[in-house]
Amino acid sequence: MKKYYVLDTNILFQTCGNAIYGFDDNYVILPYIAKEELDKHKSEFAVRESFRIITELSKQGDVRTGVKLPNGGKFFIFIDSVFDVETPEGFFDRTKNDNLIILTAMKIKMLHPRNKVILITNDGNMTIDARMLGVEVQNYRNDYVSSDKLYTGRTEIETTDENIDELFANEVLKPEQIPDSHFEENEFIQLYHDNGQQKHSGLAIYKDGYLHKINAKKKIGIKARNEGQQYAIEMLMDANIPLNILIGPAGCGKTYLALACGLYHITEKGTYSRMYITRSNTLPEGENLGYLPGDLNEKMQPLLYPFYDNLTKMDQRIDEFINNGTIEICPMAYIRGRSIDNAIIIVDEAQNLTRMQAKTIITRVGENTKIVLCGDPQQIDNPRLDTRNNGLVYAADKMRGNSIVAQITFNGAECVRSQLSKLAAELL
Repeated sequence: MKKYYVLDTNILFQTCGNAIYGFDDNYVILPYIAKEELDKHKSEFAVRESFRIITELSKQGDVRTGVKLPNGGKFFIFIDSVFDVETPEGFFDRTKNDNLIILTAMKIKMLHPRNKVILITNDGNMTIDARMLGVEVQNYRNDYVSSDKLYTGRTEIETTDENIDELFANEVLKPEQIPDSHFEENEFIQLYHDNGQQKHSGLAIYKDGYLHKINAKKKIGIKARNEGQQYAIEMLMDANIPLNILIGPAGCGKTYLALACGLYHITEKGTYSRMYITRSNTLPEGENLGYLPGDLNEKMQPLLYPFYDNLTKMDQRIDEFINNGTIEICPMAYIRGRSIDNAIIIVDEAQNLTRMQAKTIITRVGENTKIVLCGDPQQIDNPRLDTRNNGLVYAADKMRGNSIVAQITFNGAECVRSQLSKLAAELL
């Protein structure tokens, strides 16, 4: 017997509408109030994508009575009144959209008592209220990545002094010399031997079937202050690895390293001709860039300052580079829809991207272009995302192990901004 899946608004936000296709050959219900709630946020990319899907489905027939989905199911927009659904007196406010969506699930159960009706939401408070009213609730987890299973891109392995010496002498080491080991492509490894008196160690990256010694003294205008930064510089300076992902707490140098390496690529090595710097349009407290006053340049000011401050520390020609277009600090909308060649793209605060936004911006990468995603899943400003379903962790999980992808997760001890910043990263 077919099931009825009632979608909360946040599911469409988080999946750009693609969740509509995610329930096999069952019935997918969008409450009318959820559609109206979407309309209030139609300036957002996820909402526009959701409406695009709904519009295409509406061309196939009457969405009130159901239109067929490719997987054999049906999609409905439920418009019936829900105010006849009985709930305990004074239980909740019937003017709130979340509550009306719960009532929609209850109404559908009244109309189809023999069928299973399931509310799909990732809203915790809504889940509690729905279950108290006897509504079955499930999270939508197609784009979830468990935080405890998130790939870090790095590992530590104890081995012999002889292996470490060979790595330093030959700059390569066969992985067979390290028993019971398995490495992902472009995984960073610290080999060490602790004899109780001192720790002998060497850093390497696994690629092309070998462990390759990392040159910790790369001269690029900045100096790595810890292992995480050495790993980051190694991947950022490698033009053969076009996707770099840097994850870690505030103060570990993610954005600073990306900017420094990008600038070195342009001004010293000539690897790329331009640098694009962007970030999610979401500002702290969930405010969207589009709602800020002024023209584009004025809207960009809150986003420009952190980058500008760092860049001016690295090169006194930054104003010149910005004016002649060598460096462009731009909204993400200016990246989408383009094919960008011969450039480095730095995406800051990538934890505020949805899964679809991450996919969209990565697919903009053209020939001889590197893209760097920087972010911290613990500092999400987008109210519709969490540590498990944001675009940063999704990209890190899905792209791992590829020869053209490298990533590194910094730990709290690698915070270099200040002692206070380090303490806050560890305790708050």
